[in-house]
Amino acid sequence: MEKCRIDAETRGEVVDVDKIVDDTLGKRLSYIVGLGYGSKPNKSSSGMRILQETLKEKDRECVELREERAALMEEMNDTKSTLTEHTRLFEKLVQSQNLNSRDGD
Repeated sequence: MEKCRIDAETRGEVVDVDKIVDDTLGKRLSYIVGLGYGSKPNKSSSGMRILQETLKEKDRECVELREERAALMEEMNDTKSTLTEHTRLFEKLVQSQNLNSRDGD
């Protein structure tokens, strides 16, 4: 396999490790699309149980993240409302000072 890789690099070809493995070993039943070569995942019920537990945990994490996002959005909206109110009060204060400076002239 190493010789195939070196030969491909020498010819200036892009080295595809999976292709070299396929050419050298041939396609085997242990090849899993998306995972490559290696031992097959356990097909037993315990393997499925582990996958289901992992999925449930990820679902719980997703729910927690959604709740956290909702809380952050609410906080952001509160902050935006406060900023809008402060801006309005500031503009009112500036207008008042402008009127007072005109009256003093």
